[in-house]
Amino acid sequence: MSPIQASCIVLSILIPGELGRYICHVQRRWNASSILVVVMALTVAFPLAIGHLVGGVYRVMTQMGPVLVLSRPIEILNSACVAALVLLSLIIVLGGIRNGRMITASSAGLIAIVGLNVINDIFAGAPGLPPRRVALIAVLLAAGTGPRNAGVARPGVLKGGALAGLTLAWLNFLVGAMTPLTASVSCRDEKCGLFDQLFTGAYGNENAVGLSAALTVPFVLLAIDGRQKLRLVAYLIFLQLLSGNRTGLLASTIAVLGWFGLRSVRVPIRRMRLGLATLSLVTLAALLAPFLGLTGLTGRPELWQQAMRMLRSSPLFGLSHSEWSNLADISGGFGRAASYSVHNLFLDVAFGGGLVALSIFLAVFCLISVRCARQDGLASVLLITVAVIGIAERPWSLDTIDWLTWTLIAVIALAGQAPHGDTSKVAEGAQSKRC
Repeated sequence: MSPIQASCIVLSILIPGELGRYICHVQRRWNASSILVVVMALTVAFPLAIGHLVGGVYRVMTQMGPVLVLSRPIEILNSACVAALVLLSLIIVLGGIRNGRMITASSAGLIAIVGLNVINDIFAGAPGLPPRRVALIAVLLAAGTGPRNAGVARPGVLKGGALAGLTLAWLNFLVGAMTPLTASVSCRDEKCGLFDQLFTGAYGNENAVGLSAALTVPFVLLAIDGRQKLRLVAYLIFLQLLSGNRTGLLASTIAVLGWFGLRSVRVPIRRMRLGLATLSLVTLAALLAPFLGLTGLTGRPELWQQAMRMLRSSPLFGLSHSEWSNLADISGGFGRAASYSVHNLFLDVAFGGGLVALSIFLAVFCLISVRCARQDGLASVLLITVAVIGIAERPWSLDTIDWLTWTLIAVIALAGQAPHGDTSKVAEGAQSKRC
């Protein structure tokens, strides 16, 4: 038995007990926002996890790198999960309309960016509305029309985000325990995880495992109290060490330090200002990174330069993401490992929708940053984590749903709430009643 498998066995046994205690404490705070975030997370991960466990997922090596292939039954399950997500989203949207809730400006802005991606794909000869993009539009609508009673809905979003991320972590550990041969790959490109392997878990990709765990950390910090918070954060950081994802590990470290730093500021207005100032600096770093002439970073500067060269042909409205992914199949291209994104949040938005999309996204990002900070400065930790990851990765896709979309939906739903007290008290209230 390998060290990775032994570790996964232990944690796949420990985490369900933690989740059981956690669910017991939050049952009174469950609502439509919580359900949407959890279902969104499981839509992507559950079919892959089942596929690994029943032998319905295969790793095929190609000239451009390893590719996961799903069996026909797992493809059907995957499509069914996406359809269920769309149905749930529509139910929430109709409920919001019935209660007189209009879509929030942040959701409307992001849907407009998705629309630009649709138009670019149509002009490039690619499908404009594939099922997963339809699902993205649906969940953005649901996040923008969901419950807005901050005293109930906001804790529900935070609790749902924590439960979603922790459930995904457990699924990754479970796959590592049950199917160790398909849950890790050899180290590459000076990149290696703990025990000299890259843990790919249920996703089949080490970056997906590490980034999902990293984005779960701030939800756990905000939603859970006491020693359980520390244990769960430790489990998530260990998962990132297994994956070898350095961007996620850096983001988690900054999230923990930022949470402790902001929590030490007792005056709410000062906490809000400090959170926004820190977020502004990190966001500026993510915006400027492609223009700083950096080297190394496992080839990311080369990807940025390639993307900016391609954007010169259509700087205002951008290009189809299919044009970027197609480069992976061209001799001398950058390979499939980088085909899903240009590996910078803001440049990726600009690639899919040009300066128009980037301007809308910056406005939305500023809006949700201020709204989250007004609720309490601690909530800025969520956006800080996203911005840190956004320097060298794409934490939020506006082209399709992926393994990190649940965090976008959670933040949009959270920003839609009215300011209402201190988020640090959410966990304390949840722990006040024992099962």
